[in-house]
Amino acid sequence: MAKSFFGIQKCHPHGKWQVNLSVNIVMQIIYNKIYQELS
Repeated sequence: MAKSFFGIQKCHPHGKWQVNLSVNIVMQIIYNKIYQELS
């Protein structure tokens, strides 16, 4: 999911891409914490 989400973000203009990249990093951190709690 994260890889395809990242791939979609690369289609955005560069300015938006930088913002989306930082959002994606935050989402990955949250996703990792949830994954650790479930397992």
